[in-house]
Amino acid sequence: MELHGLTNEEIIFIYKINQKSIDTYNLIVEKKGIYDELEIPEMGYISVFKNMTDDELDIMMESEHYKMCVQIENKLAPVVDMIEETLPEVYEKVENIFKKLSEE
Repeated sequence: MELHGLTNEEIIFIYKINQKSIDTYNLIVEKKGIYDELEIPEMGYISVFKNMTDDELDIMMESEHYKMCVQIENKLAPVVDMIEETLPEVYEKVENIFKKLSEE
């Protein structure tokens, strides 16, 4: 199946990238802030955390980027579910791309 020229693999890939954005938003809300680890050459790593107020979190969740991510999620989730059910080997192939990326 192709959807406007996108292959099943590409649809799943876009869905997975979008899911990562939503997961990041959800983690920020859950932790009520943003965490990052920075490498300082010849010194090692430092951890940085910025607390966010409820108002800041609300503003973030009302952003156009977040809303677009949710819209894409809602539209692609049933398509990806269908691909996963009917062509599990295609879904697994894309899933493995993301697994390899997280291992690097």
